[in-house]
Amino acid sequence: MPNDNEPGTDGRCELCDRRVGQDRLTRHHLLPRSHARRRGRRELKRRDPGRTVALCSPCHRNLHVALSNGELGREFDSLEALRDHPGVRRFNEWARGKPHGRA
Repeated sequence: MPNDNEPGTDGRCELCDRRVGQDRLTRHHLLPRSHARRRGRRELKRRDPGRTVALCSPCHRNLHVALSNGELGREFDSLEALRDHPGVRRFNEWARGKPHGRA
């Protein structure tokens, strides 16, 4: 049973903060799975390859358009870092005021 205090369990996207419903959120791996396989065990424990964030489909799609998996694995492996990327920030500011299904 999900913990209601965990981010994303209230049906909100963790990037744009729009309420889209729990069933419409997707999981984004903060460390891309393709990169997790290449890392050593010690680094994987430190970076936790299983960590995910709940994103709406438009935000998730925008992340993968704006950033390659290499960039995501090297520089953008936290929610804070993703929010600070100019392309991601610009899209999220635009999407934030739109109802789900319009962005």
